Order: sequence, then structure tokens, then C-alpha cells
Amino acid sequence: MATFDWELSQRSGKNQHEFFADDARRARAVLADVARNAVEIRVLSDAGIQAIVECYIAVNTICLPRGHYRAEEGSEHFLFYELEERTKQAFIHGQIIGLGIHLMSRLQENDADVITALMDCIGLNYQPSALGLDRRTLHHSLRALRGYTESAGLWHSIIQERDISDEWIDDELSGVAGANQSRGVFRPMAPASRSGQPMDSSEAFLCGTDLE
Repeated sequence: MATFDWELSQRSGKNQHEFFADDARRARAVLADVARNAVEIRVLSDAGIQAIVECYIAVNTICLPRGHYRAEEGSEHFLFYELEERTKQAFIHGQIIGLGIHLMSRLQENDADVITALMDCIGLNYQPSALGLDRRTLHHSLRALRGYTESAGLWHSIIQERDISDEWIDDELSGVAGANQSRGVFRPMAPASRSGQPMDSSEAFLCGTDLE
């Protein structure tokens, strides 16, 4: 997501921070680590919590030396910022970013089904209803997103490159309302529940091994 926007900005000649392919590769490796540990993250096992902590450390190892977070902050965050300002509402960070990932990966046409399936696998509840967002609010936010990002001086992203039309919004909001259904993208790898017993097939269906 964010690395897509970063590289897009470089190609468009509108990048405030030089694009480094190795940073993008390392960021994608962090996502691959999440995928490999998806089952443990879902059940909040010690291994899952350890994986999350290590991923945060890895992200900071990439970003802090550069002095910016371009490798992990892009259009998915910008939707969150617009909604936060619009609604004056506090959101659970992972859930609102998950909603941004669901929508902006589709705007990017960037492996949207794969990343959505991973969020579903780990049990991330990113549906608008879970965030207290009605369709009208989200529609207005998406329509205003380009103007908001430009007036706020946010980094160039897919938001400037593609038209966010009423038709696109209607289609995607219908899709996100029905998200979190089993897609079968990931294959399970010996999953265990919090109790240590094997997860049943419905729990394990999406959870898998590798995005690389």
C-alpha cells in the first residue's frame, strides 16, 4: 500500500522523499512476516504478539534512519486523517487503517483481494459499521479526499492519480459492507487456538504462510 504510493510518486516526479527500492523490499518483507504469523496473531498467542512487536521494530528500523515514514504511510492513512477531521471521532487505529487498506488497495488495483484476505485472516474488523461510520459519511469523505490531501500538504499518492467517482465509491462501499467473508486465499499451517487446541476449519480457512 504505502510503498506503492511512494514508488508512484517517484515515477510521477512528485515525490517529497527519494524512493529507495531496498526500503520498499524490506517493508514488503514485514508484511510477509505478518502473513506467515497470521494464525498466531489472530488468536493473540505469545508467538503472535512477538511477531507484531518484531514487525513494529522492523518498520522503525526502516523509517527512522530516513527521517520519515513514507515506507508505511500512504493513501490508506490519508483516508483515516480525513475521516478523523470530518467526524471528530476517535478510532481504533488498526481498524480504521484496515478500512483504508481495503478501499485504497482497490483504487491502486494493487493485490486488493490478497491483502483483504490477510486482514480477514487475522480477524481485523475494518467494516464501516464496526467503526460507527455510515455510508453517507464515508461517501462524502472519499469524494473530498483529493482536495483534503492537497490542502493538508500530504504526500502524493494514488489519490491524485485516479478519479474517485461516485460510481467507484458506490461499488466499493457495497463491497466493504460485505467484506470479512472467507476467500480461501491463504492456506493454513498447523494452526492452534488460544487454548492450544487445533483451530476448526472455519477459523483456519484463510490463514497461511507467505506473501513473498
